[in-house]
Amino acid sequence: MYSDGLKEMLAVSKEPIDMDGVLAFPNEKLLLEAFSRRVQEFDPDVITGWNFIDFDLKILRELFQKHRIPFNLGRNNSEGKLRIQSAFFRESDADLPGRAVLDGLHLIRSSFIRLQDYRLETAASKLLGESKSVAFANKGQEIDDMYKLDIKSLLRYNLKDAELVYRILYEKNLLDLAIELSMLTGMQLERVNASIASLDFLYISETRKLGKAVPCVNRNSTDERIKGGFVRDSTPGIYDYVSVLDFKSLYPSIMRTFNIDPLAFSPDGEIEAPNGARFRREKGILPRLIQELWEEREKAKKAKDSVKSFAVKTIMNSFFGVLASPNCRFFSLEMGNAITHFGQFFIKLAASKIEEQGYPVIYGDTDSVFVDTKAKSLEEARKTSQEIPVLLNKFYASYIQEKYGLKSYLELEYEKTFVRFLMPRIRGGEKGSKKRYAGMIKVDGKEKFEFVGLESVRRDWTDAAKEFQQKLLDLVFHKTDAGDFVRTFVADMKAGKYDDKLIYRKELQKPLHEYTKTTPPHVKAARQLKELDSTIISYVMTTAGPEPEQKRKHSLDYDHYIEKQLKPIADTILSFYDISFDDIVAGSTQKTLFSY
Repeated sequence: MYSDGLKEMLAVSKEPIDMDGVLAFPNEKLLLEAFSRRVQEFDPDVITGWNFIDFDLKILRELFQKHRIPFNLGRNNSEGKLRIQSAFFRESDADLPGRAVLDGLHLIRSSFIRLQDYRLETAASKLLGESKSVAFANKGQEIDDMYKLDIKSLLRYNLKDAELVYRILYEKNLLDLAIELSMLTGMQLERVNASIASLDFLYISETRKLGKAVPCVNRNSTDERIKGGFVRDSTPGIYDYVSVLDFKSLYPSIMRTFNIDPLAFSPDGEIEAPNGARFRREKGILPRLIQELWEEREKAKKAKDSVKSFAVKTIMNSFFGVLASPNCRFFSLEMGNAITHFGQFFIKLAASKIEEQGYPVIYGDTDSVFVDTKAKSLEEARKTSQEIPVLLNKFYASYIQEKYGLKSYLELEYEKTFVRFLMPRIRGGEKGSKKRYAGMIKVDGKEKFEFVGLESVRRDWTDAAKEFQQKLLDLVFHKTDAGDFVRTFVADMKAGKYDDKLIYRKELQKPLHEYTKTTPPHVKAARQLKELDSTIISYVMTTAGPEPEQKRKHSLDYDHYIEKQLKPIADTILSFYDISFDDIVAGSTQKTLFSY
């Protein structure tokens, strides 16, 4: 047990344990009774852990039942309740009256923090720069051995686990974020990510004031879904000085501007969306809620309250997703498509107006456009990129006032300029990719690489492939020939220098027994394990096929990694210089990347 002012370890041991903070008990029953008392005495508002409900609390409840001890960890004499979800991707929950039960693992996932896998060790290393005190190869057996032979080390290991979870929650403001979301939506701490219920709470509170009734939940069984955002065909190439301009909170801005709201949605509405949906002019509830939240976010920004600002942004952005969900009482294809069609219209219009000024738009994605500034320096590119939104926002204000008689809340902003930028082709084709690019920016004089959709940010590509891509792009972006680098990297891989970086990580999308039609490599590897401690499977490709990282029996298949990992990455970049990976590795060309 770890908290501010609390560091305690309870252990079953027939002998006293000479260690600070340790209480030893001769049997399990006495330990559990003492644990229940200590929870009551310390009286926490929140109890947390890592995979806490599905593992720790589940096991504790079983042991309490085994010894016929009331499972009372709450603030009254009621038995605690667990709802363990057997469905693969539903979160379990716990009810300990008077206390919030938050799972650190769930908080990380819901806060959009992406990790290679969601083990505590990975999270602590990435977010705190710390490792767990012991690294296990065969965890279950080694913990059992440690308990019998070196119980003090096991106690230190367990306390460190508890401390790491506590620190992650506080140092990354995850608890504060949950509290802010709870205050804004009226949801209990454990339910702040229930976006449909949050909208219900906020919306129904307003309809009551108006004396209006809302429809009952009618779970729609339609297979038709809301149309997505616009993704413009890209123009592949390697560019200098590409700027990104994006709309500030595009969908909330559209809902606020055009009064998109369940109460305002009507066939006789005066405001017509591009898809034909109509809305009355009388101000609806959602636009008013968005306005209030918008003002709260501006206040939070001025106060430099990043937690509240992020919480407000999360709620505003959830409104469209909720309206687009068939499980929402306000679900309407027409209403949802009105938002996305407006979004598509205005992003296309932005691209058209920018190109009228002589700047090619090489890509566009939902709420942003990528502009080839044609600049000769970073300063010139930034100046141009800051001028374009000013002109566009004036145009939108005039256009929306003239066509709809409404005030525009659309706001295009300058985000950043890439000093060098790669927009790759689709593999095996000439068309440009979508949602895949890389660029180099300069921040305070320092260079920084950004990757979107490429191998460097994908969990299912190896660390060796990511390192290869980043170093190759670094050379190309600095207009340095990369032939020697490619050849050396391949030779080093064959020599085993990257063996520890050849691990694939892939998440199971369903239970293993449901993979029947196809058996992907990570499923084959997972089936070689006796038990799974994560839905993310780490495996390697060997001469005998895929094998789990921790149970590898055969030699690594270097040819597989060179052909399936290095070659595709290299050819994505080298193709713009009319050189291939095979040519460089074979040494069959005298041409260099920048010899043209």
